[in-house]
Amino acid sequence: MYNDIAYLCSETVTQDDAGNIERALSKKEVDVKPESVGMREFYQASTAGLKADLRLIIPDEYDYDGEKIVEYNGGLYDVTRSYINRGKVELTLTARIGRKGAE
Repeated sequence: MYNDIAYLCSETVTQDDAGNIERALSKKEVDVKPESVGMREFYQASTAGLKADLRLIIPDEYDYDGEKIVEYNGGLYDVTRSYINRGKVELTLTARIGRKGAE
């Protein structure tokens, strides 16, 4: 069942006249089903210098438009891999340590 909610986020970066950089996230709500990251995928990510923390399944591939940031359970994650399988999207996520998006 797809009982959880996540937000697919697109980040926009703008610069004002004074040269200050501002970041903003636009969010789109989607239903998801969390799954644990498999051992094989975990080790493949670690050999590439990444840490696969979580995998979310989106039931409809048309809900995903290549977003690279996901907000889930109060945390922000980077999408390290997306995979379409029988019309569903599997997203492998890594926690955004030390990098925050706009609140």
